[in-house]
Amino acid sequence: MARAILYNHLPFGVITRKDLKRLSDCQIIVLPDVIMLDKEEVEAFKNYVREGGSLYASKDTSLMTYDGLRQNNFLL
Repeated sequence: MARAILYNHLPFGVITRKDLKRLSDCQIIVLPDVIMLDKEEVEAFKNYVREGGSLYASKDTSLMTYDGLRQNNFLL
């Protein structure tokens, strides 16, 4: 994904847990196979989408908690 973004000269940044309160500053968020998410991260991304944000989550994103528990369904 980063390669495609760079090739097309699109600006991008990296989001960390410190940025969860500023998600509304992003036009789109890409979560490439981010397997583990905690409740705070899941809620932040769900609120971002509820408020009109665009989220792309690929492959196994949100299938596991930080405790190592595999979920029956995606958390997002």
